[in-house]
Amino acid sequence: MQVLEDQFQNADDDSKEEIQREIIEIKIEYRGEIQKIIDKFYPSNNPADWYVLAAGDGDSMSEWLKGKNLQNYSDYITSELSVSMESFQKFLQEKKRMGASTHSALSRALLDFSNQLVPYLTQQRYAGRLIYAGGDDVLAYTNLWEWDNWLWDIRQCFQGKKDPKGEFKNDGDYWQYKVEAASPPGFIRLHQVKNIFPLI
Repeated sequence: MQVLEDQFQNADDDSKEEIQREIIEIKIEYRGEIQKIIDKFYPSNNPADWYVLAAGDGDSMSEWLKGKNLQNYSDYITSELSVSMESFQKFLQEKKRMGASTHSALSRALLDFSNQLVPYLTQQRYAGRLIYAGGDDVLAYTNLWEWDNWLWDIRQCFQGKKDPKGEFKNDGDYWQYKVEAASPPGFIRLHQVKNIFPLI
């Protein structure tokens, strides 16, 4: 199949029609073989007719919002920072407090998780449908044959672990697209009488 698709890319128009017909015939043959397997193992029950409804709630989010799960300041400050003051060393051993910036970062991470990452993972990467996502709560359904992979990806994303498909980087335990967006072009509207060089 891959050989035919490669040939299709390099073929002239007359050959492309013939190759396309061969590809369609192979797909029909594959579909028939798959249907035979389904009929053999599931004679009156097609797995494509089954879905999994998943409801999830993040673990102990109230504990995080109260700051109970935060570590000592030394865990959040780079070891390359060297300050010899005794009071600073004592400060590093204290438990980090949930301040406004930490609360804001946690809220932003939850917002991105529920508004960007969960919809993408559910409806783009997998063939599911998102019913609700808000903060750490998720309600979605997906087909029977990929629910476990979908659920694992959602879990990995929520925990900031490595993306199994490698689409996202997890620097700082937070999923971000690996592809960096190019800077958008800038535009200036000017009249032909104006000198362009000071504006550049």
